[in-house]
Amino acid sequence: MTQGRFMIVEDEGIVARDIKHILEENGHDITGIAYSADEAIHRIEHDRPDMILMDIMLNGEINGIDASRLISEKFEIPVVFVTAYSDKPLIEKAKKISTYGYILKPLKKKELEITVEMGLARLELEKKLKEKERMLRHSEEKFRTVFESSPIGLALYSDNWDLINANRSLMDLFGAESLEELMDYRLLTDPDVIHIFKEKLASGEQFRIEIPFDFELQNTGWNKPSKNGMIFLEILVKTVKSDGNWAYNGFLIQIQDVTDRKEHEENLRELSIMDVLTETYNRHGFINLSAKQIDIARRTNSGMYMLFLDLDGLKGINDSMGHKTGDSVLISAVDVLHRTFRSSDIIGRWGGDEFVVLMVNAGGISCEEISGRLQKNIDLINSSTAGPARLSMSWGIINFDPASEVTVEDLIREADEQMYRHKASKKPANMN
Repeated sequence: MTQGRFMIVEDEGIVARDIKHILEENGHDITGIAYSADEAIHRIEHDRPDMILMDIMLNGEINGIDASRLISEKFEIPVVFVTAYSDKPLIEKAKKISTYGYILKPLKKKELEITVEMGLARLELEKKLKEKERMLRHSEEKFRTVFESSPIGLALYSDNWDLINANRSLMDLFGAESLEELMDYRLLTDPDVIHIFKEKLASGEQFRIEIPFDFELQNTGWNKPSKNGMIFLEILVKTVKSDGNWAYNGFLIQIQDVTDRKEHEENLRELSIMDVLTETYNRHGFINLSAKQIDIARRTNSGMYMLFLDLDGLKGINDSMGHKTGDSVLISAVDVLHRTFRSSDIIGRWGGDEFVVLMVNAGGISCEEISGRLQKNIDLINSSTAGPARLSMSWGIINFDPASEVTVEDLIREADEQMYRHKASKKPANMN
């Protein structure tokens, strides 16, 4: 296993320590933990890590995505994003940045280990590729050795975009036995794509794209079975110019299969089933994510809490002040939940005026502390929000025992029953 030096940028102390423990357990060095993007950027030049594990959602003015862009431009240090699907617009923004992967919260030890190992392998390969490109300027013979031995798919195209050569890794990627078979594939032959390539390359830029590649549409006419289905390719194009030792003018192409990464991104979109108004998980999304987290908690013997929350008097607010005011109260309730719970906790809208929260890795926190934090943030919202509608909530809290056989639905039902007892204990004026 390749060892590396890592900086962890995570504002949740528990999560940061979990990541640190797993990495050190696998023999990696931790240069430090930064709790904000500003702190990370300030320390990078001194610490010089090989790679950074960056939470997308960070305290402070700079989020993980913008910090990643700055780090890439200034230090050329790769970043792996850590995300809990908590902000869909940020996730869409993150996908536009070339990262070394995503680690999903709640953390899975094996997923973290695999992502880190693949990231270090990719980093090593890219370092080797840069070295190989340097060698191109010195010796064609050395280039051919490196070209053929590279584990990354490589191809040489002429300046007219005719395929000149390809290495074994590339032919294996497409299931081709020879260069002639590979040439039967319609790869990089779209006139519009080539036009964009030329515009970028003429200005001295490298050009990176991701494209789908459907084997079923190729019609190679081979007399043997070819690969089937669709894959996604990441293609990096660089201009090659002749010099005293190099006889080609054309383009060096690096091609990698990134289908697994695309599938993870698709899973991210599928799992992020959100309620439109509150931008929290809807009932289906909450149950799916919570069920997965319960499985993890049982394997790791981790404590959790399930909360069921109800907005007191929302029907009366809608009837007397209108649904627009009622919607603003719902948004205020979500604001309270985001202030009260961590980004790694799962928040969902269960019904019209009902919310559910699964607090993960919640050992050491008491029900009284949770209730106190909720009420404090409700009071804070009410003191800072003008208008006749005041926010009031009732809730029930259930402690999850990892040794029990309860389901997500069982926990929600028990928390709901406790919520009604809480509501009944309040003054009638606050009840629905």
